[in-house]
Amino acid sequence: MKKQIVSAALALSLVFGGAAMLPEGALTVNDSSITASAAKYETADGYEYDLLDDGTVYLHKYVGGGLTATVPTTLKGKKVTRLSNLLFNGNKDLTEITIPSGIKVYDDGGPGGNGIFRGCSALRKVNLPADMPLIPSYCFAGCTTLSSITLPANITEIGYAAFKGCTSLNNVTIPSKVEKIEPLAFESCTSLTKIYIPMTCGNVGYEKSSLHEWDPFKGIENTVTITTEPYSAAALYANTYGRKCTIKKIDISGIKLTLPVFTCTGKAIKPEFTIQVSGITLKKGTDYTVKYTNNKNVGIASITVSGKGGFKGTIKKTFKIKPAKPVVSKLTSPKAKKLKVTYKKSAGAAKYEIKYSTSKKFSKKTTKTVTTSKLKKTISGLKKGKTYYVKVRSFKKVSGKTYYSNYSKIKKVKIKK
Repeated sequence: MKKQIVSAALALSLVFGGAAMLPEGALTVNDSSITASAAKYETADGYEYDLLDDGTVYLHKYVGGGLTATVPTTLKGKKVTRLSNLLFNGNKDLTEITIPSGIKVYDDGGPGGNGIFRGCSALRKVNLPADMPLIPSYCFAGCTTLSSITLPANITEIGYAAFKGCTSLNNVTIPSKVEKIEPLAFESCTSLTKIYIPMTCGNVGYEKSSLHEWDPFKGIENTVTITTEPYSAAALYANTYGRKCTIKKIDISGIKLTLPVFTCTGKAIKPEFTIQVSGITLKKGTDYTVKYTNNKNVGIASITVSGKGGFKGTIKKTFKIKPAKPVVSKLTSPKAKKLKVTYKKSAGAAKYEIKYSTSKKFSKKTTKTVTTSKLKKTISGLKKGKTYYVKVRSFKKVSGKTYYSNYSKIKKVKIKK
């Protein structure tokens, strides 16, 4: 394998809430191969390059001219898969750079001065591919003319000092897949007055008490306003360190609420449920309010959940209330060919349906049904000496629809001869 530059990695764990970190000058650089000055690169189409073991191209340095540059997808018939942290470093002429999709590895920069676009002081526009995995450390540091940038939707990380000293940069939107923003990411971005950080970003810098360089917004702490959602790491960061923060209300109207069928109790029914947004369980009374309608009697009840505080919108849902199932208290055969069934009143019931059969499986041929509004029923015309199985359910008709309870437990009785 030809020798190649390996990314300069920060030997740090980036977790909001606590880690140890060295001052910038003490950061270690992990270079497991050789220095750039010792490498022997080939040149083609304005780029110094090397071949990796898999036969793909590692672009080391742009040596072409002009005001614009496009990173090639292939070079000498070989696919480009990796970009050096010195690729455009220090170029003072380029005003626009385009990177195509398909490149998976972008070398990290380091405190020694490297970074893919670091020091490109004339750079005004950069076109980044949608499949770019992250913004490497020191990537755009010192790009003083860069005023705006569209960050790829799939990036998961904004690296250490990635935009340090981008003094023209303003109004940044962090994509939803970004999981962490590392320290000094936007240090001294003096024109940056607004930045949106979604609640899906779980790590914003480090904990101040244990780190030397911890703040992503060092130098602009009192001028940048963070826009984020409630309960986000960015909101916690802003609240903890007294930063300017605007809470963007989350619309809960698209959240699905699934409710079961409830049994009438004679009292108002208030279903228990949880509402979650990005893994956060919202608090009733703080984040939303609940209103019920027709939630006492048999029929269709409704529930309206309205956002509150950092949440907006409403969720409307209906749920069914059915009568309570009867409890059979007595089943006898008082006389030949008769049975008598007695049951307790069921909440919400208007009438009762009694099924009786000589089959404990209540086969269709052997089963008969009677209804009554009373709490007892005597059934005649039965077969002497036969065992009958009985079950009861309650029902009520509301607005043209009949609501049935579950059946009671099955009981049996032997008919007198």
